Amino acid sequence: MVFFFQAEDGIRDAQESRGLGDVYKRQQMETAVAQAFCVAGAGEETLYKLRQDITDATSCFERCGIPAGSIFMDDVGKAALLEALREQWSCPETTVFFLYYAGHGKRGGSGPTEGVPNIAGAWMLDKATSRESRDQTVDDLFSQDELYQLWRESRVNSVMKPSSLHVMLDCCYTVRWAERQRKFSLKERQELRCSITPIKISYDPEMFEAAVWRAISTTSPYTKSRLGT
Repeated sequence: MVFFFQAEDGIRDAQESRGLGDVYKRQQMETAVAQAFCVAGAGEETLYKLRQDITDATSCFERCGIPAGSIFMDDVGKAALLEALREQWSCPETTVFFLYYAGHGKRGGSGPTEGVPNIAGAWMLDKATSRESRDQTVDDLFSQDELYQLWRESRVNSVMKPSSLHVMLDCCYTVRWAERQRKFSLKERQELRCSITPIKISYDPEMFEAAVWRAISTTSPYTKSRLGT
């Protein structure tokens, strides 16, 4: 079964592929030199804001000529997110990937996650209310370590077309992600080819778009030229 994400009234949801429009969208993503994926974390009390943030981010990417998929964690489980990212990051023609997350970040380990390494800043995919979050397990969260592992496993890389990932975080405790990455050696950073950018699109959409172009310019001038800028 193949999943992808189709726009409908400004909202994108995981659903089975249907019709020629779906096939065209899938082909567009598979051949794109740059792609983006937008994730809305769990949070019924902030769902309207999250939907607006995801809609704005998706529109921004597409104005830059970058096709974007999206997913709402209130609608699907963690496995669907991992499958979607794995499928996108394995596209051989894409050299630049963006991953935008809007939602709640975990302050630190508690309850079942007490003592789990690098859990601070993990994305809340489920049980995001203050009361429920005490009972979160690693299955309800997506950590920085998990993201890096999935990125390493999924991407198709080559000497001629090395791929890079730009993670744009619109959540709490994003500084933890940046701090950890700064501790990597130069060799590790060069191998990983991943950047972390804390940003809030609701505050300044133009700054968000500028950050997208800056990321492309610094990592892949070739991709920037292919996008027509």
